[in-house]
Amino acid sequence: MIHSYFNDLFFRQLLFILRSFLHLPLYGKGACLLCLMSCITGGAAAQDTKAISALVDSGAGLANSRPEAALILYRKAFDLSVHERRATEAMDAFSHIITLYNNAGRYDEALTEARRVQHLAASLRLYELSMAVYNSLANRFQRKGMYDSAMHYYYAAVTLAERHKVSNEAILPTLYANLSGVLDITGDDGKSIFYLRKAEAIARNINHEHLLALILINKGNSFANLGQIDSSTRDLKEALAIARRKHYLQWQHLALSNLAGNCNEQGQYREAIVYLEEALALKGAVDPNYKVTNLSLMGRAWMALGKDRLAEHYLLQSLEMAEAMNVVRGITQGHELLASLYARQGRFKEAYHHQGRYQLMKDSTEGKETRYNVNQLEVRYRTAQKDKEIVQKALQISRQKTQIKQRNLWILGISAGSVLLAVVAALLYSLYRSNWHQKRFQEEKLRSLEQEQEIGQLKAMMQGEEKERIRIAQDLHDGIGGMLASIKMNLNAIQEEQPEMRTLAGFDKVSGMLADTAGEVRKTAHNLMPDALTRQSLREALLLYCENNSSSQLQVDLQYDVAEACNKAAELFLYRIVQELVQNIVKHARASYAVIQLMLHGGRLSITVEDNGRGFDSDAPGRGAGLPNLKGRVETLQGYISIASRSGKGTTAHIEFDFSKLKNL
Repeated sequence: MIHSYFNDLFFRQLLFILRSFLHLPLYGKGACLLCLMSCITGGAAAQDTKAISALVDSGAGLANSRPEAALILYRKAFDLSVHERRATEAMDAFSHIITLYNNAGRYDEALTEARRVQHLAASLRLYELSMAVYNSLANRFQRKGMYDSAMHYYYAAVTLAERHKVSNEAILPTLYANLSGVLDITGDDGKSIFYLRKAEAIARNINHEHLLALILINKGNSFANLGQIDSSTRDLKEALAIARRKHYLQWQHLALSNLAGNCNEQGQYREAIVYLEEALALKGAVDPNYKVTNLSLMGRAWMALGKDRLAEHYLLQSLEMAEAMNVVRGITQGHELLASLYARQGRFKEAYHHQGRYQLMKDSTEGKETRYNVNQLEVRYRTAQKDKEIVQKALQISRQKTQIKQRNLWILGISAGSVLLAVVAALLYSLYRSNWHQKRFQEEKLRSLEQEQEIGQLKAMMQGEEKERIRIAQDLHDGIGGMLASIKMNLNAIQEEQPEMRTLAGFDKVSGMLADTAGEVRKTAHNLMPDALTRQSLREALLLYCENNSSSQLQVDLQYDVAEACNKAAELFLYRIVQELVQNIVKHARASYAVIQLMLHGGRLSITVEDNGRGFDSDAPGRGAGLPNLKGRVETLQGYISIASRSGKGTTAHIEFDFSKLKNL
């Protein structure tokens, strides 16, 4: 499990150093409360930072034993901070309020409080308070499985932190870490690691161990999702060492949970149970969601060891807690594991019930539409960053234009005396230009005819290739695919008639290989004949293509920003270009992540395909015919193509077309 949201308690801990020199001594709960109440009614002293700090510290001392009394003190501190326009202290008090609600499982009250403060912070322009509110709202939506909404608020917080100077250097890297959490859940582990490395560099630079432990936990989970278990375990063990040394209770829970998850993946179930027993034995106020995860992992480990009764006990306990708190991910995993457990025991009715609930939850939270929405938020954020750079360059150009204008005034005065001479020269030059233009017109006309001929040849070649692809795809789908389906049906029939066949060595392996082969044949046929393109738009066809070509070894993402439509011939032309580039990645790059970007801007359509694979020496001889053929097609439509690659550094292919020429294809 990744700690994919930044607990609101941390905003308080970020500001501890700022407030430590103002800390008031506490002489017991009753005496402290009386002292603070006198401060509140004492006039100007109640508006001092020391009074706000004393209120928050006293609330923290009462949080475990008398939470309602602590809540009253936090609210008084918040009201004083807002009255004095102290954004840092207001953020501190607000974070305490939200943490108190979350640790008690009172999530609806936390949401109501965040909504109330959101409007207040915006109206008063208390930017650090707005960051805390956006972070809290993102946490809420992430628990409910509404990942696109969570990403919206995380990006809002990041944008504020980058645009406005904040008092604490740890806020921005913390938000990067939160952002990576949702990307990890939605399967964008490559992007997740990108943000985590940015956050890690800042945390190490400012020597912030609390934040560094969180980042290492999230980074460890991302590496685990990519199958890089050794890298994952290294980061998690460093995080656990920091958490134990500094007594960071929440980070101990998370590091232990993730280490147990790695052990489960490697079949080291006894080691996983040791980590989980340590986590469940930890004492102190933390988010109950952590216990849900640990109970689920414990059930998984005992199930793998064949201890079904123990496994059922932990899994039911985990599911009950998750449903009580409406933790969507915990509910989904609980139903999935119980379905598997009951099916193994032959309790098929119960297994069917849990499997149905699991599929329903999974489809609603991890569907293609959610992934698309999250990806669009990423595109918008990156675009905003580029727009900011463009504005800065525009200001620089404006200053340069002013300087040029001043110089031009001097030049104009000097040039006025030369006008008469220039007119005479222009008359002579115009005679020469007239002859030159006539010759140029003839040459342009000839080139235009040659270009039309080349485009006609390209169309004919494309039509011939598509007919051959359709024929091969039909042979694969109807011929070989049909034969494989028939073999599988006969194999299933034999299995039903002779159950003892299941005990034969290799029977299940052969059946699995047969299903995989049928799937590969079907995927190959679909790639050869993209029937989705005839029924849907180019964007939807490319989304389906990315999904079909993504696997545990390679994640392929699409970023699409083309508002204007073109004809089917042009869409097929673009589809085949993308297909050629992605197939090169699949066959040769050994990449774990690739991204396809189509954008239309200023009448130019650009296609960019990048991967993080092994790359190649683009000047080396002996490469295949695929890329030269692709360059020939692009140049036929007067397009521009550039392929940059270095060994071990990945490959970037960039292609541009005049969109008006594509529409006439």
